[in-house]
Amino acid sequence: RGTAKDSFAFTTISTRLPVILTQAVDSLTRTAHAAAMNPAPDADAAAEAEKASEANECISAMSKLKYELQRDREFESIAGDEEGDEEAWRAAMDSLGDVAEGGKTWFSAPWLFAECFMYRKIRQILSKTKHWAEFDPFAEHQKQASFHGSAQSIIQLAQNLEDLVQVVDTLNAEQKRTALDDFIQFSLWGNQADLSLFVNVQHSEMHKSQISSPVSLVASSKNIIVNNIADLLDTVDNCKGGRIDIVLDNAGFELFADLALADWLTTTKSCANLHLHVKRIPWFVSDTTARDFTWTLDACAALGSEPLSACVARWRRWIADGTWVVREEAFWTTPYSFWQMSEVAPGLWADLGTSRLVIFKGDLNYRKMVYDAEWPTITPFRRAIGPLANARPFALALLRTCKSEVVVGIVPGHASELSTWHVDWMTNGKFGVVHL
Repeated sequence: RGTAKDSFAFTTISTRLPVILTQAVDSLTRTAHAAAMNPAPDADAAAEAEKASEANECISAMSKLKYELQRDREFESIAGDEEGDEEAWRAAMDSLGDVAEGGKTWFSAPWLFAECFMYRKIRQILSKTKHWAEFDPFAEHQKQASFHGSAQSIIQLAQNLEDLVQVVDTLNAEQKRTALDDFIQFSLWGNQADLSLFVNVQHSEMHKSQISSPVSLVASSKNIIVNNIADLLDTVDNCKGGRIDIVLDNAGFELFADLALADWLTTTKSCANLHLHVKRIPWFVSDTTARDFTWTLDACAALGSEPLSACVARWRRWIADGTWVVREEAFWTTPYSFWQMSEVAPGLWADLGTSRLVIFKGDLNYRKMVYDAEWPTITPFRRAIGPLANARPFALALLRTCKSEVVVGIVPGHASELSTWHVDWMTNGKFGVVHL
């Protein structure tokens, strides 16, 4: 909780979230100003005035939200929009306890709830308008800027992928397995690019820290502190003829790395179908939405790289013929832990049950998987995921770089060793885990 002033939760709520809200306000301000300065030739003056007025109202509402957050005010309920999840948020808020007991304010509530609540409130503010209901305040100036800053790494990874695709029929099983190992690691380290964590990142410099070639994996592999990749490779061997799901995390370079992994799984016929799960609304700054997914394919095609163009053509073909399915599910943007999936999202739970393997990406999915609890680091992963350990009808893998103070499955003594050399190893994004 944010009440613990020596915690990353306090840093997030007191510093990072206000910065993110400021960036959202800035994005809307810049977009509204550009629209006012450059109206369409056939624009209706009354409609343009209404649009400008709505933008000002949204800016005021987001500024008020920031004010309430910084002063640890009580949460205001989610109401008045058409997302259809008001009851879920009301129930989650009721579970926090009485106001008098604490737990229903920004700092006293569980950190994960407070963080999710902020993004849902941003959505509520925008969705009530006529002209800004579909506006993503994190798209142009953050997610898309991040993509362009990562173009060099994306082109390099596309070249690596295309080189392998061209000779796939000449590779033996062990060579395909080695390549899959690499693509799993590319997907893992792509998760470092989290714009909700690195709120002041220079997008043009992002490519310098990204891992996009097999050579760069050699040095980074030592930082995988829970490494079940070998077991994951064995699990993939059992997926032939079936379906694999990837629950995506960040747009930009990470999304491309995830698509490269999905491509190799499809090209090598490791599965018959592959489902890619995106967020339904803008979430945690850089999480991938359906619109981000489409924009990314278009942006890749526009970079003028032959390997990239070949990748995009293949992916569009697979989407068109149903080999790949891009899916939105409301559950991913609710306040619920994944422990509760079978109860609150039975349709999604049953559908995932038809998959051979579900790969969850990223820090937020990790936190929801382990109930965002303060587990001792030596806690076995299967214990930390609670009912998911035995009740789920699908194999489960999780790829994540550490960006919150929740880490399990660490060998006894290793956490102390890491703390000696890296005080912030749990939150700096430099260490990764691959759970199965």
